[in-house]
Amino acid sequence: MKIKYRNIRVFELEIEDEKSFFSYFAKNEILLKDNLLLIKGNISKKIIDFLNMQNMCYYDITQCNLKKLLNKSNREEEKSKESLNKVKFTNEKELKDEKSFETLVFDRPIRSGEEIIANGDLIIFGRVNSGSKIKAYGNVEIFGEIDSLVECEGRFMLIRKIGLGEVIFNGEILDKERFLDMETVKRVFLRDGKIEIKDIL
Repeated sequence: MKIKYRNIRVFELEIEDEKSFFSYFAKNEILLKDNLLLIKGNISKKIIDFLNMQNMCYYDITQCNLKKLLNKSNREEEKSKESLNKVKFTNEKELKDEKSFETLVFDRPIRSGEEIIANGDLIIFGRVNSGSKIKAYGNVEIFGEIDSLVECEGRFMLIRKIGLGEVIFNGEILDKERFLDMETVKRVFLRDGKIEIKDIL
């Protein structure tokens, strides 16, 4: 017997009704297609038949102990955030000792086939073309149109338009309908565990 450990991307979907599910899937099909879906909520036969027809890899977490594990994980994450909020730096030396990463700056478009992984902040002044892939563990600022996958694990994002691409901010897919024009820069950030989007320019 051979055993391999693999890292996979998992999306947890809580389904309220068929209409909202099919609408969401239509908008995010490219992003969801090649990942494992953990589903719960109002799961109808029509939805199950649709997922099977699309050859989606999914699992109903209401039918197993994984639901308890996920709930436990969420509680532990909240406790971790609470403990982090209580940490206070007492002097400048402690601040300097923190590990920091250089900000990556691209004053050009990101070409198809490019894969960029930034341990710190990332700034892109050009377009993000289809077929590229971007992930940053710090904050992300993109001033061109986004036509590919962008992931941000930082505290905030500054973006204009999401075109053919998808943007994941701290594990949540951003609604493209909020990013339809190039004229306005929007700030995306977390407040009390919820994503907020505000126009800044």
